[in-house]
Amino acid sequence: MRLQKTLNKDVFSGLTEVFQSKGYKALILQDLANATGLKKARLYHLFPRGKKEMEKAVL
Repeated sequence: MRLQKTLNKDVFSGLTEVFQSKGYKALILQDLANATGLKKARLYHLFPRGKKEMEKAVL
């Protein structure tokens, strides 16, 4: 599966950290991009449904 090849523990750690520290409503996509080291466009490519899909992935 392509998603599993692309994502690694660092990406999930970054996403988890931001969701825990800021909460779903307060964070912006740039926060997630900064925490993971990925560009916003890459995050949308990996998670087309945006923050909601990212939140499900870390849960």
